[in-house]
Amino acid sequence: MANDLHIADQMTRRCLLGYCQANILGSTIRLTFGKYNYRPLNITEGDKIYKSMLDNGIQRYLTDAMIPILVDKSWIQIDSLTDKSNAGSQLPLFRWSESHKTNREVIAPGGRHRYHAVGRIRAGMMRTYDAAKQTGDKGKKGKGKGKAEGEVDEVEKLKETADKVGMWMLAVYDKGE
Repeated sequence: MANDLHIADQMTRRCLLGYCQANILGSTIRLTFGKYNYRPLNITEGDKIYKSMLDNGIQRYLTDAMIPILVDKSWIQIDSLTDKSNAGSQLPLFRWSESHKTNREVIAPGGRHRYHAVGRIRAGMMRTYDAAKQTGDKGKKGKGKGKAEGEVDEVEKLKETADKVGMWMLAVYDKGE
């Protein structure tokens, strides 16, 4: 049994192309769950991770929290990967190859519950953004008040943060044939 695990670990390391980051909630990639891990989303488990993220922060760059993805290595720009799993926010951004920019779907053998939790966080941030934008728009009507030059628009900062909340560390594996 121990020898079988060792062989499986060696084979996994050979298939690893590298590490990067991508917005798992954005349009760069679309994660498809369930092909190799048939465990369905357990909302209770996803909500536990969500609560942990709210209490302890989103730990998107920990190797224990990274999301594995399987892609054909010809689909991606290999220089958008690194072999450094400890690069944190300095991880390169995932990039598709020129020949494969249309299909953005990748298989994710794990990470379904993290994906759910991050999606909930972003949804909450967007509700806050929408409410703040609506309140801000009502407050500006007829008063002629605008932002002073160089003033940071807190509402737009919230939107930018919500848009980036899905940035996540990925371990990219060659799916082979």
